[in-house]
Amino acid sequence: MGAGSSSGMGNADSKNAATSADATSSPTNKKIQSLTAAKDQIDPRIAKYLVERLKSPDREKSFMRIILKLPSIGDKFLKLQKAFEQFDSNGDGVIDEVELAGALKVLGADIDETQVRSIFESADVHTENGLDIKSFIISLSLAYLFQVIPVQKDGSVALNVMTHSDQEGIKQAFAAGADMFLLFDEDAGGTITLDEVISVLSRMGRNDLAKKSTKNFSTGNDLSSLYIERFKEFDWDSDGSITFAEFLFAFIGWTDIEELIEEEHEANESENKEDNSKAEASAAAPAKAE
Repeated sequence: MGAGSSSGMGNADSKNAATSADATSSPTNKKIQSLTAAKDQIDPRIAKYLVERLKSPDREKSFMRIILKLPSIGDKFLKLQKAFEQFDSNGDGVIDEVELAGALKVLGADIDETQVRSIFESADVHTENGLDIKSFIISLSLAYLFQVIPVQKDGSVALNVMTHSDQEGIKQAFAAGADMFLLFDEDAGGTITLDEVISVLSRMGRNDLAKKSTKNFSTGNDLSSLYIERFKEFDWDSDGSITFAEFLFAFIGWTDIEELIEEEHEANESENKEDNSKAEASAAAPAKAE
């Protein structure tokens, strides 16, 4: 082989090494590496909560009963949209770390930057650039779990953002998500593997997709197939395991929260148009009389 060919191969190897190094150092890959490392070190507060919830006599152990609660859970989450829009100060549709710090302080949290970053990074399992409504709900859930937000007294409101009833609703919805997670993570280890999903669905009698006709609560698709596909979808690094925060992101999506928000916006727009029409008609009436 000639010297020119050898030099060419050397240049190609150097180029490939540089490309590999650039890929490894990209923001997205750094995020994936960070989250992958986080899977190996479950936050001890989450681990403690899951163990306590596993032993709780109030834990819901019925898959279908949790499914039936999803509409009411969605209604509870919908109430947080107002807070989300209030704290999204630049109106870009996501909550960044600075906005989350402001939100937590408004809600009464005595929290430093390190704690804010911990909650933000734990909740930001999907967008990478900020918290959408589902990730924002996770962040508040974790903040309550970590007890950095004081619970409002009955009837009180945190600066017209969240009532005691709203807080209780979040806690109940969070508990329902944890209960469903624990149906699959039976040892409360903090992650779910695909093998665990298949094992649990098999025992529930939903693994025979050819014979079963159990329908999803909203789409009408086979429940087993849908959940397995969604678990794969939210296992963003395809490592075969799903963290508690990743699961909550999927669980919140199952409540159809985004559709509920869109429906509420459409209803508000319709109501505003009707009010404007009435106001215009009222303003025009005296002019006609004259």
